[in-house]
Amino acid sequence: SWYVGTRPLNFCPHSRASIDTKFILHTHQEPGEFTDTYLVANKDVIDATTFDPSKPIKIITHGFIDTGNIGWLKTFARSMLRYGDYNVIRVDWGGGSLPLYGQATANTRVVGLEVAYLVNFFVDNYGVDPANVHILGHSLGSHVSGYAGERIPGLGRITGLDPAGPYFTATPAFMRLDHTDAVFVDCIHTDAKTILLLGYGSEQPMGNLDFYPNAGYNQPGCSPVTIGIQFIISIPGGVRDLVACSHDRSIDLFIDSVDQVCPFVGHECVDYDTFENGRCAECKDDNSRCALMGIRAQEYEHKDRVNVQMYFDTDKKTPFCYYHYQVVVDLAHPKKAPDEVKGHLDVWMYGDN
Repeated sequence: SWYVGTRPLNFCPHSRASIDTKFILHTHQEPGEFTDTYLVANKDVIDATTFDPSKPIKIITHGFIDTGNIGWLKTFARSMLRYGDYNVIRVDWGGGSLPLYGQATANTRVVGLEVAYLVNFFVDNYGVDPANVHILGHSLGSHVSGYAGERIPGLGRITGLDPAGPYFTATPAFMRLDHTDAVFVDCIHTDAKTILLLGYGSEQPMGNLDFYPNAGYNQPGCSPVTIGIQFIISIPGGVRDLVACSHDRSIDLFIDSVDQVCPFVGHECVDYDTFENGRCAECKDDNSRCALMGIRAQEYEHKDRVNVQMYFDTDKKTPFCYYHYQVVVDLAHPKKAPDEVKGHLDVWMYGDN
């Protein structure tokens, strides 16, 4: 059942020992500034750390060719600690993310099981409420989160940061992240092109809410991708940042949402062109057609809905958020008026900034 047209090659995962998944804890109570404390599913080990089962848990996992020590993952963890008093856990599965892409996709299944085992250990031994656990993953890490979520009953939330597309798009739900993997699943698609167009992310809606900033691909300030995902592994880090710019923008947008410079408001629409034509500006009285992207996405009250596609625009650099304004002008049209007239219209906008 794992062999489908969109995944013609299906590798066997590497062993647990080879992947060597590690969990790194950060809390407000850690002994030094951003000290790495390693966790394992063992009470003696956990009891010797600053882990607090009464506080919410944020678990963050990287994707292809990254490791748990990649700079963005540490920045992400720090931003979470600025936002709230959490147990923040970085997942390091660098031993399984560095092989060929096809092999790395298979290894995500093992890493997902490792994450699920740790969370269920917290639930069984510390009384942790799984509703207070939020797993976030970038690229392949999104699907790690999905594999974990389907094995954690009552998991509160999963956030997919540009879920990987190759080998996952158009596969059955059990092979990828989908909205049934947690009580609430939100995704941010920033490189959502098909693999034929060298997109690293997936255009397929996979959550309750799916956000597509700037149409979900070719992010402002990013150069078009000209090499396939398999070849990123062989290029220097700086060049990798360049070619994966749109793919990584989902990380930047989420971090900006944590810092709350201004809200990222997504508008439900059938597609980006319709949104740009101003036909999806209304949020409705119950706010069902608008939602906040990022850390506050779970404030959306209509969580029974699935695959809701939300659109908005951003800037090309941080702070990325824009305020969207729609100006509607109704003109009189007397019966004897010509169908077309020429004129000049000035619009002045006033605000605090």
